[in-house]
Amino acid sequence: MKREKRSISWGSVLMICFTGLVLLLIAAFFLLLIGNRGYDAGGAVLSRIQEATNGELPHEEIEEKSATDTSAETIEIPVQTEINPIQLSIVAYGCVSMPRLIRERFLQPDGSYDFSRLFVGFDPLFEKADVGIATLEMMTTTEAEAMNTHNGPVEVLDALQQLGVGFVSLATERMLDKGYEGLTMTRNELMRRAIEPVGAEETSGSRYTMISVGGMKVALLAYTYGISEEGKRETNDDELQIAHTMDMDAVQRDILEAKIAGADLIVLQPHWGVKNNADVTTEMREAAYKMAKAGADIIIGCHSGVVSEVEDIRVTRSDGLPYHTLVCYSLGSLVSDARTQQNTASLAVCISLSYIPETRKITFERIEGFPVYVAQNTDESWNILNCQDAESVLLLSETEKEKMEEAVKMIHETVHYGGMQW
Repeated sequence: MKREKRSISWGSVLMICFTGLVLLLIAAFFLLLIGNRGYDAGGAVLSRIQEATNGELPHEEIEEKSATDTSAETIEIPVQTEINPIQLSIVAYGCVSMPRLIRERFLQPDGSYDFSRLFVGFDPLFEKADVGIATLEMMTTTEAEAMNTHNGPVEVLDALQQLGVGFVSLATERMLDKGYEGLTMTRNELMRRAIEPVGAEETSGSRYTMISVGGMKVALLAYTYGISEEGKRETNDDELQIAHTMDMDAVQRDILEAKIAGADLIVLQPHWGVKNNADVTTEMREAAYKMAKAGADIIIGCHSGVVSEVEDIRVTRSDGLPYHTLVCYSLGSLVSDARTQQNTASLAVCISLSYIPETRKITFERIEGFPVYVAQNTDESWNILNCQDAESVLLLSETEKEKMEEAVKMIHETVHYGGMQW
């Protein structure tokens, strides 16, 4: 008996379609639920594939990933800015006094003095400088009867101005020989000539002089080992405490205050040493090291009247970084009537340096030494000349020229600093 063939009813068809639609909706809801986790999983799979292929993906996959990856970070390459160091040049001279034998040769009929012919051949030197410094081992006066080696005519300051000197240390043992009145007069005469006195402030303010040169702040500080007996008598042992004596705690504190005030370069002028002795004492070396450690960059010494050695001190300061400090222990006497070989010669130094504000780094680019000779001519006139100026040397007699050459040789042997250019 044959079985009757059955057909699918329309109801069954509708049920199948409805069931398929429900399955599609469930699948769509599942994809929406897992969201970005699917992409993360896919990324993990791609990473495993990349590792398996030594980091190389097929070209098509790389393009597809780049086109769809919106979370990639943008790497910015910093632009290199040009660093332009500040250039600065300093010329330093030795001690200045005015002995009678020299002073009288420049006396004019009207009682004034004209020292314009005293210094010869210095134009090429001070034209190099942004800053010119010296030490004035005397006070000034207009009274002829009051003049001596350490109390000279005010016209001496005109001669210093012609040398390009803009800053003068008054911190010497002679600064109070004529009392506070003499010091005040000398300060006023200096400032009238646009020369800034250093080391003898008459107020309770800062004990440094701050200047700005070419965008660089320079602090100048000056100290003396003490004052003369005459100065003590005139001021009741400096009852106003005007003199900057070389108390190392005070020196270090002054340097720190100058640094805090924004000084980029610290220049110190200590008045120290033993008269007519070129040897550097242990005390001087220890003091120089402490000054350098505290932040002094340049130290220009005076007082002995003769030239001493030049040294480069290397220290590590409180910031843990290494620094160089240039020390000229003594530049000798710029003006002297003593005729011994060591007293007739002094040293002028031109210091060229660069400074990078971003790193606060100072580099000594060039240190130049210029021997200076005090010549007594056959007519009893006097000249102080730059020994490296050929035209000036021609003014000397043969005898005086030989003395100059011996003095220059002695300076070279005394300084013995390999970094000095002559």
